[in-house]
Amino acid sequence: LMEWRLHRLQRRSSQWLLHSALALLAFLTFVPLVTLLSLSVKDVYQFNVAPMGITFPMRFENYALAWKFMRDPILHNIIVASVATCASLTMATLSAFVFARFRFPGRDTLFFAILILLFIPNTVLLVPTYQLIISQNLHNTLWALILPYCAQQALAIVVLRTFFQDLPEEMFDAA
Repeated sequence: LMEWRLHRLQRRSSQWLLHSALALLAFLTFVPLVTLLSLSVKDVYQFNVAPMGITFPMRFENYALAWKFMRDPILHNIIVASVATCASLTMATLSAFVFARFRFPGRDTLFFAILILLFIPNTVLLVPTYQLIISQNLHNTLWALILPYCAQQALAIVVLRTFFQDLPEEMFDAA
């Protein structure tokens, strides 16, 4: 009976310690968010008077002003991400399927070359990519953002090739 009580006491103390640590982490997570929301509804005067405190009246028109400046960049990000993702997945899927299911001379060598591309850091490609964009007169366009993302698909090809190789051959014969 005494051992059981001791075990129960140890378990409760460890649970209390765990809950205290989680509560501290939750507090540290939410303090910046609450501060951000508090600061977002202040004007310049309110911020200078009480930068960390809650002040009234709250200025919700700050959100309309921020949206006016952020609408176009957000729209551009959505366009770039959507087009680049669709194009990359389409090209990577087609390439990976060919590498997984068709036999042709140099297939393994070509796939090994794609695998080697994974070891080249993106920062090394920054200047040549920029020069290519300038030479094609694509600067200051969304294509200057979309095309480099579409070109970097070595990892997607490797992952999708592995996926297609793991699928049974009978599944493709049935289709």
